[in-house]
Amino acid sequence: ALCDRTYEFVGGKDAGKGARLPGKGGIVYFLAVNGPPCDKPPSGFWTVEAAWRALADFRRCATVPKMCARLELAFSATAPALVEADGRSYHALDLRGRCGGVWSQFQGLLAEALARARAGSRQGDIFVVAVDDVVGRLPSGEAAVDPAGGEHLMTDGCGMASANVVQQIAAELGWTSVPLQTQLRAWWGGSLAKGVLSTSAMLPPSTILVRASQIKVDAVARGPPCGNGPHAARPRASLEINGRQRRPSQAHTSPFLVPLLEALGGPPMVELL
Repeated sequence: ALCDRTYEFVGGKDAGKGARLPGKGGIVYFLAVNGPPCDKPPSGFWTVEAAWRALADFRRCATVPKMCARLELAFSATAPALVEADGRSYHALDLRGRCGGVWSQFQGLLAEALARARAGSRQGDIFVVAVDDVVGRLPSGEAAVDPAGGEHLMTDGCGMASANVVQQIAAELGWTSVPLQTQLRAWWGGSLAKGVLSTSAMLPPSTILVRASQIKVDAVARGPPCGNGPHAARPRASLEINGRQRRPSQAHTSPFLVPLLEALGGPPMVELL
């Protein structure tokens, strides 16, 4: 308690690599859950549980350490874009377990699912589609696995976004060009995903494909309203941008790069140098 206000722990953020340095630690965040009548918001004081659900359904995390790690994503330094508002809603579609590995078959499945979801939607709405990862295959066709039995994912942490979605992000954030890769956290319907989205001209407009490996909080359904009164909130829906592809810097040769270039059919580098 402080100044007649009661605070409860809501989350924290590790200092990252600097945490090992003297004087470098993490940051913890507290929420005022009670206080003087003059401090009471119109919707009433929030509980920690309501604050969590206003972001994502963190209670679905399997363990407490994993839940704390997911909560930490809420405190990243990001730039919000395409926030759900009166003129825009997010729609969640789940095609996991139905995609297979053939792109042409998946395109038909995606088109069918989007056609149903777009019925009654608005022009500015965004459709977030959860899909399976692409698994590496051996020449025999079997899934490639590591010594522990885990599958080698060719799309680990990498999804896709239609070109008009990335164009809207660039316009909101004042970028002078549309990047091919965008790093972000995506919040929608109580779910949370992180990773990279590749800009795709093959996807239907206003569509985001999120791979299973990117989903860190998986909400089956939109959570109940948070808080009380007229300002009750639904789980956050937005794209939080924390990086994008930029023009590459000047490259240099190295003892590792030279044999790779030669193996791909390039001329002997010694002769060029």
